[in-house]
Amino acid sequence: MTLARFLRAVFLAVTLLVATPARALPPADAVVTAFGYTLTPPAFAALERRLDVLVTVARAYQIDADRLLAVCFVESGLAIRRPRAILCGCGYRVAGDRAQAECAALALLIGHKRCGTWRMSHARYQSGRCVPTTPVTHRYVRAVTWALAAIRAASLRDDGAESLLLSRGAR
Repeated sequence: MTLARFLRAVFLAVTLLVATPARALPPADAVVTAFGYTLTPPAFAALERRLDVLVTVARAYQIDADRLLAVCFVESGLAIRRPRAILCGCGYRVAGDRAQAECAALALLIGHKRCGTWRMSHARYQSGRCVPTTPVTHRYVRAVTWALAAIRAASLRDDGAESLLLSRGAR
């Protein structure tokens, strides 16, 4: 999937989700809805396992689970279509979903501390620099921002305040 297709899909998902009445969805269902996936039962079970890992790590590192999920989605598509993909794109030597999630959470937290904003932290995660200086980094930061918006739009419940992963204890 190209970045342009990804951004178009996220925009359509956000538009559809904002225009339709909010309803409570289980977190894995909300991710599937937000990004327009059609999953087989084994792939859906794998997605739920990965979400559980991301929530556990987000809680341990006190980072917003939606943000961690957005970064991992942009990096690998949550390894849904390519099961061998590195979950959060955090180095090929870091093996396993939990280690990937921990590496990503730590990198985002360090980036936020050093760069000052989450947006710059995303740029640092992709390029190693706080300021997005290349078109690729600009597109990456935009993709994470759009993914985060889609996740949060998909997570809105009737009260409009609940996080996508809140029901799993992420906050």
